[in-house]
Amino acid sequence: MIEKTQGYIIARKIYRDTSLLLKIYTREFGKIEGIVKGVRKIDDYGRYDGLLDLFSEYEVVFYRRRRSELKLFVQFYLLNSCWDFTRDYKIFCVLSSGFEFLDFIMPWEQPSRNVYELIGEFLNCLDVRSVESYYYAFLFKLLKLSGFNPQIDECILCGEKVLREAYFSVREGGLICPRCKDRIRNLRKLSPGVIRSINFLEQEPWINVSRLKLSTEVKGELKKLVRDFIGFHLNYIPRTWGLLDREKIFNK
Repeated sequence: MIEKTQGYIIARKIYRDTSLLLKIYTREFGKIEGIVKGVRKIDDYGRYDGLLDLFSEYEVVFYRRRRSELKLFVQFYLLNSCWDFTRDYKIFCVLSSGFEFLDFIMPWEQPSRNVYELIGEFLNCLDVRSVESYYYAFLFKLLKLSGFNPQIDECILCGEKVLREAYFSVREGGLICPRCKDRIRNLRKLSPGVIRSINFLEQEPWINVSRLKLSTEVKGELKKLVRDFIGFHLNYIPRTWGLLDREKIFNK
């Protein structure tokens, strides 16, 4: 059965001598995986529009195969190129980390138009001058759309709005107000700046993200909270976090 859709290439891997394995997040089908045969032959490049670059958006034609979950990709038409992003090492590292998390958190073949639009907005708005803010905005917005986001706007025990002093429970996945802090162990205190920043990144439209200026202290708290929360609730540590640290991507 032949299908046509639009999608972003979120991962690619060499397969045998001349082929590629691609993961694509599509508008109609969600995340799918398939093989492109012969794409690495020099004389076959003409069959495809562009070189199947990571993060770029294509119109994709593919077949479903009876005996394999892998799709057979047969035609690509380039819609939006992200070639320039792949040449900027800092941007490339950030996108690789964001798309690795997207690949992990989104299930196979469960489409979400909101997630598809989120990818496009992230790519269109990403600014090297505020790359850390955009990265965390993508993570928090994706967590919210997938239903795994931490509760940051009110106390998870009593429902009271938290405006200033607050604590966070990694296990419970949300804020604890001062009145409830003795009811739960292993809390960490969060500064008002971190609370405001998370709410801002999760809720504000992309056009406003560049306005958020993160202090050194807030960056440290935010990084630890995100990693501990995702590690505990999703039992997952993205490999690219090590790359971001080693290359000091957010310190440049």
